[in-house]
Amino acid sequence: MNNNKVTSILNALSNLDLSEYPYAQIKQLIGMLGKVAIIGTTLHPGKRIYRARPNENGEHFSKCCELSYKPANKNFTFQRASTPQTTMFYGAVLPPNLNFGELDSTQIVGLFEVVDFMRSTDSSGEKVLTFGKWVVTKKINLYSVLFHKNYLTKSSYSKKMYGGYLNFLNLFPAFRKDSLMISHFFANQFAKSITPVDYSYMLSACFAEMTVEKGLAGVLYPSVRTEGKGFNVAISPNHADNCLELEAVGECTVYKRKGQTFVDNEQSALVLVGQKEFSLKPVLPQYHAGREIIMAQLYSSIS
Repeated sequence: MNNNKVTSILNALSNLDLSEYPYAQIKQLIGMLGKVAIIGTTLHPGKRIYRARPNENGEHFSKCCELSYKPANKNFTFQRASTPQTTMFYGAVLPPNLNFGELDSTQIVGLFEVVDFMRSTDSSGEKVLTFGKWVVTKKINLYSVLFHKNYLTKSSYSKKMYGGYLNFLNLFPAFRKDSLMISHFFANQFAKSITPVDYSYMLSACFAEMTVEKGLAGVLYPSVRTEGKGFNVAISPNHADNCLELEAVGECTVYKRKGQTFVDNEQSALVLVGQKEFSLKPVLPQYHAGREIIMAQLYSSIS
């Protein structure tokens, strides 16, 4: 494609007034970009994905579907990788071959994604949430949207993938400039700061939707809430239903006072293949501290 045409389309996308919700126009413009060289990620059978869900108003979960994607009829807003038209399964994954000292816990990524007070060292709070551990049963092919400039130094995986992408593009010089412009543009969209208005996510959401329409299962992208140190996936409901199985569930309470955080196990359950429901049971005493002990530790460590 002519570089001027790609630049013109990306500029047009940038200049849209997203507060007017120009959904159809966004999809039309993205569709005009044509062919682009991408780099993908395949989640192979056995790979684990962790998904966290807050427990609101004392609720407890007992159905597998409650820890999966939001039902389409309850999805009314644009999110980072989903539109109201196409809900997605969100979760956290670990990349392979992490270096020593890198973020190596999908549970931590999940905490930062769903618990607001985790994102500031000055904040405090207490929250119950439930983790679902999902296992991949059939391979899942994702579009990797990893190349935001501020995140390339935050993870060896992002840096390695970007190097591989550049080497790949060297084999196809006709696609190089256009592909880099498009990749960087949408990486910037997926790296947008947290915002209270859903339309700010329209460009990344529509891009993810069109990725699924082209036959991929979804997208892999850096976690904004961990500043690019962790990774999230957004997977289409069809692929989630056919390529994932819930393996285990854990309910816990997060306690935080400024820079100190404790996560206390409360209940857990194993889920057999084919089960639609599960029954949470209290964890063994040695794996549970209790609120009184944890609060005493939190306040003694701060004082």
